[in-house]
Amino acid sequence: MEKGYFAENPLKGLRWQAPAVNEEVDPAAVPNPAQVLRLLEAVARQRGRGAHLEAFFGCMYFAAMRPAEVIHVRIEQCHLQKTGWGMLNLSGGVATSGKGWTDDGEVHEVHSLKRRAASATRPVPIPPQFVRMLLTAFESRRTVSSSSP
Repeated sequence: MEKGYFAENPLKGLRWQAPAVNEEVDPAAVPNPAQVLRLLEAVARQRGRGAHLEAFFGCMYFAAMRPAEVIHVRIEQCHLQKTGWGMLNLSGGVATSGKGWTDDGEVHEVHSLKRRAASATRPVPIPPQFVRMLLTAFESRRTVSSSSP
């Protein structure tokens, strides 16, 4: 309507209600902490991108991040000490929509945090174990990029 493609709203008069859904997560479908650590260790042992993928899935587990937020996180947003707790300051996500569906014709579109103001950030404290995981991933990435021709 706003763009002037329709003279009147084609959905006017449509009566529809969303079906009731169960919003609860079945605890039996969620891995327990020991299982998650074994999964992350197995991912880390993969050749090539193991440390990268361990950090990716670690973000989802330890920091409760959505995949789009993990893709968007930058090292500048990570406050990591060699020991103790760290902090991630999240500012948005990256959605993959396809060139035909984005405003600028790019495949990826950066957006703000879900259900927050465009300029909002979300500070997320992270435990020492995850801090070490991220430091390892960043170090392995530096090593790979410095050895590339």
